[in-house]
Order: sequence, then structure tokens, then C-alpha cells
Amino acid sequence: MNHSIASTSLDTLAERIPADTPVHMLNLLRFRPGGRDVYFCDYVGAFRAILTGMGIDGVRPIWTGDVAGFAAGPEDEAWDAVLIVRYPSLAAFRAIVESQRYRDEALPHRLSAVADWRLIAQTEMPRAA
Repeated sequence: MNHSIASTSLDTLAERIPADTPVHMLNLLRFRPGGRDVYFCDYVGAFRAILTGMGIDGVRPIWTGDVAGFAAGPEDEAWDAVLIVRYPSLAAFRAIVESQRYRDEALPHRLSAVADWRLIAQTEMPRAA
């Protein structure tokens, strides 16, 4: 399982998402044994410290929930938790995850906590007139 975010994927997203557009990241997480606490304490704590150190404002969790089960979907997929995090822009997200500080201080916690994951970038749909 590849646990890194590819620069090429972020390049493709940057071509699709206008620079000043907020982005919501949908995180689907499957934890290793004991990984839930590592993720929500150590990883999230390190991530918040990085935001503060980089002076990035406007990052906030929108939704955090436990997966109770599937109403529809592949039976072989199993996720433990879902998070939606709002970023002021894709550039802000990218600055965080591509920083050396993230790689040194947060990424090791995520790698030890998460067995599998998906990260899906979303933008708000325009409202119908």
C-alpha cells in the first residue's frame, strides 16, 4: 500500500481546481491495531503544530465519524473512520504535506497508525439558480 501523496496527483488536481478555491479532503481510514489512538492523538497533534508553525489558517475538520457499515458498496472494502477536512486552498494542503516538517513530524505517526486509506479532494458544487 502506497502511503504517500504523489506530487503528480497534486499537479493534476491543481490543473482542475482554481487556486483560490477551498478544498475538502475526504479521508477514508483503516487503522492498524492500536492505530486509532496514534492517529487522533499523535498524528493530529503533530499536524496541528505544523499548521501553527507554518502560519496556515482556515484548516478545520468538518466531519469525523466511525464507519458503522455499508448500505451500498464493495463488500471487500472496510473502513474504520471517515474525516472531512476543509483547507482554504489546494496550495495550502500541498504546502503542508510537501513540507519537510510534515515528513519528519507527522507522517511517521500516520504511517504507523493507518493500514489503508483513501484521500479524495472535493470542491463545493455550484448552487442551482
